[in-house]
Amino acid sequence: MSDQPSSSSILDKILTERQQEAFGQFQPSIVVHELLQHCSEKERTVLVRRFGLEGTDESETLESIGKLLSLTRERVRQIERGAITKLSGISPIPPLLAHADRVLDDVLRASGGALEREQLIETVLTTSLHKSHKERASLVFLLDQIFTRRFLAIEDGERFFPGWRLPSLSLSTLDALMDAALVIIDATGKPMTEEQLFTALHTSPWCATAGADCTDPMIVQLFRLSKEIRPNAFGAWGRSSWSTIAPRRMNDKIALVLEAAGKPLHFTEIAKKINDAKFDHKTAYPATVHNELIADERFVLVGRGLYALKSWGYRPGVVADIIAHVLTDAARPLSRDEVVREVLKQRVVSESTIYLSLLQKERFERTADGKYILRAVVAPPVASPPVAAPTPETTVTSS
Repeated sequence: MSDQPSSSSILDKILTERQQEAFGQFQPSIVVHELLQHCSEKERTVLVRRFGLEGTDESETLESIGKLLSLTRERVRQIERGAITKLSGISPIPPLLAHADRVLDDVLRASGGALEREQLIETVLTTSLHKSHKERASLVFLLDQIFTRRFLAIEDGERFFPGWRLPSLSLSTLDALMDAALVIIDATGKPMTEEQLFTALHTSPWCATAGADCTDPMIVQLFRLSKEIRPNAFGAWGRSSWSTIAPRRMNDKIALVLEAAGKPLHFTEIAKKINDAKFDHKTAYPATVHNELIADERFVLVGRGLYALKSWGYRPGVVADIIAHVLTDAARPLSRDEVVREVLKQRVVSESTIYLSLLQKERFERTADGKYILRAVVAPPVASPPVAAPTPETTVTSS
């Protein structure tokens, strides 16, 4: 699993002690229970069943509630809307509802003005007294039905995951942040560390407009809303469509694991790191990983079961092939120690393995001073083509 901090832990760092204490005293179901006291028995029945406020996994349909109460579907809808309008306009605001308003306002402000739906629910309920389907349903009911003017819904669309935002943060401002980040990411063309991306963003026009809201923790929270930008399992940011961010094929997962490690890894360790990263629900088996490593030219065998990325400068081939490359690149005779030193930059093998490869007389030759060169390959002489006998047509006769 990735070592990067969760969104909740990031929020914990920027929420004040007072705010976190307020979270601990916030229980959505109690707030909703108090609100429902302002409703008639029929209104309470409709709202509880319609929004799953007793903790059921799914809300009931207008039709099923109508059958229970011997009402038409449309009449149930009217009762639902009327009850919500009544609860939204209660004055003065009950103390528990005012407390809920402050808690939700605090968490949204701490996150830059908006949060992805599941992240907001997780943040609030993780620190609430109880965490259950009932608390979740009650919280969603407050946000989607009661606080509709205080906290605006962000609809699930092409660019953003569903969530909520403060009216002070417009969708155009969110769009501007995502556009600024994508310009930076596309210009780089590869995943960026969080520090690289955020440093570049701090000099962007968006941060100049956002002012005090342009802090790294707040940007992280706002990015959680984006469907286009995300971090990979190792904390590097890029386009969600990139295989280096959200790899789907096994060989792309291998490449990402090796890139993150920055050094050759044994194929069994690569399989373990893929599973630890939890790219998806698929299990990586060592044998499968090994087969991909063998078949893909991006990977080079550099030791017994050890593989590296070719892009790191590793050349494919056995040890003797690497020795040949070393001698060719040097363009001069090399001592045994020089050959060993250069080969060990390319392979994780014992020195004795290199010594044995140097004994291949058909490829390497030892000079009089004990150094090594590539044995010259003498091409066999090319036989001259036979001279054809003159034909009558080409015979020249003297007159």
